[in-house]
Amino acid sequence: MGYANRRVHLAFPELTEDGDREIHVVVKNPKVVPLDELQPSDVTLGANGQPDEASARIAMYKVVANLILAGHVYDATNFDEDPQLPMSLPIKADDVARLPWEIVKTVTDLIQEVMNPS
Repeated sequence: MGYANRRVHLAFPELTEDGDREIHVVVKNPKVVPLDELQPSDVTLGANGQPDEASARIAMYKVVANLILAGHVYDATNFDEDPQLPMSLPIKADDVARLPWEIVKTVTDLIQEVMNPS
């Protein structure tokens, strides 16, 4: 026995070219993982006492990377004809930084739904 819907398949048809394989990621369902897996760590504070923006972004990329289990995506920083980003696991924060923003935003939105329920 276990939790239902432990994985979430996120499809991005708007990022998929006609006739190509679907752009997607499979993530751990943020609703069923421990809270510590959803909270960024290692965030450096700036001189003003607020989180450093670059440090916070990298920490969040680490959280997103930890949730991604599989997928078919491309490297958004590569404008070659077929810029596939291999999804060798475990995916790293550097890989997340190269994903299309829509994918990162969708995963972080799932996290925010759990962290800040309305």
